Amino acid sequence: MKFLVMLAMLSIILLYFFSKYSDAEKKSVTSALSIPDSNMREVDEALAVEERKKVQKENLKRYFFTLIANAKKVLGPKNMGYYVDSMMLFNESVKRNKSVDDWPGFIMTELNSNPQNWVEPKKLAKIQAL
Repeated sequence: MKFLVMLAMLSIILLYFFSKYSDAEKKSVTSALSIPDSNMREVDEALAVEERKKVQKENLKRYFFTLIANAKKVLGPKNMGYYVDSMMLFNESVKRNKSVDDWPGFIMTELNSNPQNWVEPKKLAKIQAL
């Protein structure tokens, strides 16, 4: 069991180490450590999958913020929904496990029905004072 834990830890260290170096640098280290090329391909493939997931997650986040920005343009500054904190609303959508397909409806509902829930308290006090 200890061997498996140590092997897992070594794999994590290698993934981290190899994500920062060029192919030539990886080759010199792997040859020095006698790590077979097939294992290195597996490491590279795992890194590529993780990188794709990271990029996809960032793209989805940008899409969410674009939806909010467009909705705010439609509402205008006279509507409280215009002042909603986009990050707060994004975090709520994640918390509620909203799918990407549900985002437009979720955003419009929250901006129109519950905007006070997503406006920073200091900003809310200023808006209500107007």
